[in-house]
Amino acid sequence: MTGIIRNISALVKEKESLSLSVIRLILTIDQPLAFLPGQFIMIHCRAANGEIKKRAFSIASVPSNSQEIELCIKYVPGGIASEYLFNSVQINSTMKIDGPYGRFYYENMGTKVLFIAMGTGIAPFMSMIPVAMHDAKVTLLFGFRNPEDFLYKELLESWQSPSFTLVPCMSRPHDGWQGEKGHVQDILRRYLSGNETVYLCGSPEMVKACCKVLGDAGIDEKDIKKEQW
Repeated sequence: MTGIIRNISALVKEKESLSLSVIRLILTIDQPLAFLPGQFIMIHCRAANGEIKKRAFSIASVPSNSQEIELCIKYVPGGIASEYLFNSVQINSTMKIDGPYGRFYYENMGTKVLFIAMGTGIAPFMSMIPVAMHDAKVTLLFGFRNPEDFLYKELLESWQSPSFTLVPCMSRPHDGWQGEKGHVQDILRRYLSGNETVYLCGSPEMVKACCKVLGDAGIDEKDIKKEQW
């Protein structure tokens, strides 16, 4: 495990919209941050009354550049972090962060890996996938509602190779959609071989539903890693 560093100074290098409700931030930090793919940081967010509240966000970049980190953040109406990061923070803004935290990180435990993400639950996998592809055959089941919610579409598609299979799954598909339809827990069984390590990140409901499918399929609990938000 890596050590936690507190009160790291971070500068917003880039800020862009990934969808109507999701932004991507690139932070440049003033000291190296040694993190494992899948871990998260705490951002010191300033509330409307001036109080500082800490909120957790998964790192969406690989550990190779330890002084630049990427975040994928969904807007939650009325949320302290959302109001701060969407409305107050701009390019060249500065903030404080702590990290890294978390036990949800990639470990080389076998030759097959199944990642299952919903919405902004894709963030830790954007850190894990480039690393995991060197060790194993990786499949990503990525669930989202609408076409605009297919976060990192171009990048994920560019990674497809014999070592990485992308399976997008839209719950509200439009006419002409060629990918999977429904929810990831509905299609999960078809993508199980029985000897993979499974990583889950998404809502509590999605994680619970997927764990039931995995349990019914005989996947050992020790081979399931999960994070929910």
